[in-house]
Amino acid sequence: MPLYMLYEPPDPMRHDIDDEGLVELALSIREVGLLQDLCVIPIKDGKRFSLVGASNADLDRFEKAGGVYQVRAGHRRLLACRSINLESVTCKVFCDPETSEAAIMAHENSFREEPSDYDLAVMYSEALQEPGILESTIRKRFGKPLQFIYDRAAILRGWEFVAMALHAKQISFSVAKALNREEEEGYAKMFLGMAVDQGATAKLVNAWVTEREAHKAMTPPGGPAPNVGAAVVVAQAAIPQCIACDERQSYMLRTVIMCAPCADRIKALREQVAGEERASK
Repeated sequence: MPLYMLYEPPDPMRHDIDDEGLVELALSIREVGLLQDLCVIPIKDGKRFSLVGASNADLDRFEKAGGVYQVRAGHRRLLACRSINLESVTCKVFCDPETSEAAIMAHENSFREEPSDYDLAVMYSEALQEPGILESTIRKRFGKPLQFIYDRAAILRGWEFVAMALHAKQISFSVAKALNREEEEGYAKMFLGMAVDQGATAKLVNAWVTEREAHKAMTPPGGPAPNVGAAVVVAQAAIPQCIACDERQSYMLRTVIMCAPCADRIKALREQVAGEERASK
């Protein structure tokens, strides 16, 4: 069925669609094709239309008269197919209005238990360790792009507590991947706790890790050991803090570029306001 005849559901079951997951699904469809049909219903003049017992000629008349098909299960697959400019996809058409749209959507989504990303990580890791295994064999066996497979297998090579959080479904795969970018265990654990408590997205966690990397880069490296008996003045590493409120928590800070005169004006204005507040007490 051509994609231009397919309309999105007005009430999709999944309201939050992960961008990274959608990209991976699109790459998978591009590489191995659409493995699961979309479930659609015929719509004409804005209402569900019965096509029970319809012949090919009946279908042709229905479509020429303005009939279309509304996706009731497979919304993510539809978006992924559109993103890679597929012209047509295979669909299962529910011609009888007696089968409700809610039933189609609920049965297709609720009774299909798919392996978790942690399950996939274990399965892919075991396969990649098989002696003499070829990438072509891996791709054919699992029907997924190699990058999809390698990314999940890499989870088990990262922080164990991150993998366990993914296994417990406390975080998503994309959040786990972002957490494994942090090289220091203490910060990785702190970011994990924040991600679980706040329900943070991968975009936010990546921002935390990137800011942490920026702060590390700002810390002066240690110099060579001093000569015995020589007087040494040790330079103190500057502790990053907010110019407006003195906040020093790294995950709350953001690196910005500001010229010295503007920074001085902000400090002066802050001191003026603070002075006025003290005088009013």
